[in-house]
Amino acid sequence: MVKDNSLQLVKQLIVEVHTSEVMTVGVPTSREQFLDMYRILAALEHIGFRRYHYHYNPLGIYTSVRTGKTRTCCYELYYININFLILR
Repeated sequence: MVKDNSLQLVKQLIVEVHTSEVMTVGVPTSREQFLDMYRILAALEHIGFRRYHYHYNPLGIYTSVRTGKTRTCCYELYYININFLILR
């Protein structure tokens, strides 16, 4: 959608991000998967979207096999397209 300019007229966007842990319990998300997610979100920022809110989904809680810490596999990210803002 970024490449074909489909988001040009979109004013707000909500993105839900899931890591591998949601699909395959105990299988950590790879570095490449995190980089892919980062590239997509960076591309949104490049075309004018800015994150104004985010939160994790408490239903996606798991224990990291890497760190043993409690994590979540699901985040909801809220974006606004600054190309539509009226600056005074």
